[in-house]
Amino acid sequence: MLFPEWQGFLDHLEKMELMDVASQKQPLTGTRLAKDLNVKPGAWMKGALDVCMQWQLRNKDSDNIEEAIEEVRKRRDELKIPKSN
Repeated sequence: MLFPEWQGFLDHLEKMELMDVASQKQPLTGTRLAKDLNVKPGAWMKGALDVCMQWQLRNKDSDNIEEAIEEVRKRRDELKIPKSN
């Protein structure tokens, strides 16, 4: 048996259905996101893609990437996404 603390952590990941999270793909590409937001890629992209991955983890059963893009739009100021072209 692993150390009890590690086993508790692994049990938690399993309960949250996150055991394979490292192998999951981003729900969309940066190119697609920039196109949908009508802005050029830039420093904002990493934070926006992180928001998309967080959305995906919260919505495991949804494949509607429009919802992930909308989440990014809602956080546009926070993510310092420039105004549309």
